[in-house]
Amino acid sequence: MKNGLFFLALGALGMWFFNNYDFSSTPSETPSPEKKITSAKETEDAQENTLVPVAERRIKGELLDNDDATDGIHLYKQGSFNKALTKLKKELTEEKYKTTRDRSLAYIAKSYEYLKNTPEAKKVWQKLIQEHSQSRYVGDAAYFWAKYKENEGLKSSSLKFMKKAAEYPESIGGCQAALEMGQYYEDKGENHALDTWRMYSKVIRTTKNPEVLKSTLQILNAITDKLVFSRKTIPNSVFYQVQSGDNLTRIARKYDSSIGFIQEINQLKNPQSIRINQQLKIIPGTLRVEVRKKHFFLGIYLEDDLFIRGFYVGLGRDDRTPEEVFEIATKKEKPDWFKETDTGTIRIPHGDPRNVLGSHWLGFNSKPGISGFGIHGTVDPSSIGKNMSDGCIRLQAENLSLLFRLIPRGTKVAIRKW
Repeated sequence: MKNGLFFLALGALGMWFFNNYDFSSTPSETPSPEKKITSAKETEDAQENTLVPVAERRIKGELLDNDDATDGIHLYKQGSFNKALTKLKKELTEEKYKTTRDRSLAYIAKSYEYLKNTPEAKKVWQKLIQEHSQSRYVGDAAYFWAKYKENEGLKSSSLKFMKKAAEYPESIGGCQAALEMGQYYEDKGENHALDTWRMYSKVIRTTKNPEVLKSTLQILNAITDKLVFSRKTIPNSVFYQVQSGDNLTRIARKYDSSIGFIQEINQLKNPQSIRINQQLKIIPGTLRVEVRKKHFFLGIYLEDDLFIRGFYVGLGRDDRTPEEVFEIATKKEKPDWFKETDTGTIRIPHGDPRNVLGSHWLGFNSKPGISGFGIHGTVDPSSIGKNMSDGCIRLQAENLSLLFRLIPRGTKVAIRKW
């Protein structure tokens, strides 16, 4: 696992986030010699932010979830950091922004960072951590503090803040911290296997960078091959000795697991083939599915968000795949396709070249105004990673077969934009 994949992921996210920052810099009045003034607006911005190149301002101004819901944040994104500070501080006191003061503080701190005013940035980040402990922006604040401490040579304090940042993976800083902590635990060896797995699981659920997602997927597949789909003992696994009268249904219920998951872990081809005194490895907990539309990605997780497997998918054209939480209501092998036409519904049997469902069908429960959706295969592998279906989720045949085996009826499937 220690190969170029991690470093590709780390670089892809880190290079466009914090790695270009000089956390120990102090303000300077020297203009950037490369900056070329071409308009009155650029002249004004150049006078205000002489240290920050235009390209860097443009990239870094988009870091905190592309949220320009206020005038202050809009100025920040334009790179007018002094003006942004004035406006953001005013917004911090306004009643209509009372519920988003954590966001205002985050953008104030970031503005100070761009202006190389580290002492003021530190104060604001600390205030955010102390007064808004549940805010996702604590991930950004803690990550900056981790880097401050690292540059001061205080490794223990840096690690403390990095761990805290990783508790907020929905933030850019928190996701980056989880990525770095994953490598940290991986380097510490087998005794920290669960920590490694957990950190990389945070990354794959929250990163908005497609290259990071792709690289982390490969890393996690290798981790779960070694830790989950093997006989290896891990901290959250148990070994159950089969008793007289046992069956997989009863054992799965005992550990809140599924028959298919136990089969895959123990490589049991026939669920009826277990024998008395056989040792079965079990990872307790219910599986769930999460689909990230922006990245055409489907992940399978345990209840505590530990990654199990992930696949790229195809989705509906014209944004037809609904963003909802469903349950698997039906499971069918070799499904017929009931196609809606202008003259009614026609049945197209499995095996007919016109049947687009492939080898398996996992149907969702119906909701008001939403019915007929599910997960199926495809006769067009090139549609994976594209919006080409009528709204259902498409998978390649081998991935669909594994998903079908792993998840039972009743499994929750959450479809979200990001």
